[in-house]
Amino acid sequence: MGEALLNAGITDDARKHFEASLKLYPESVPLQVYNYKLERNEKHRKVLLKRLKKEHPAHWMLIPL
Repeated sequence: MGEALLNAGITDDARKHFEASLKLYPESVPLQVYNYKLERNEKHRKVLLKRLKKEHPAHWMLIPL
């Protein structure tokens, strides 16, 4: 659903969806990546990216980041 919201340009709803989903599935790498990509606070974005690259360096969604 989150990807559909993103593709429809409904970014705020997509952000809310990914945040809620991440609470249910905190270990989900795709949800963590979308959460990172939609984060508005640049400082927090850097923290999220650093954590993602450290914990999941070979994950296919992180290779282009």
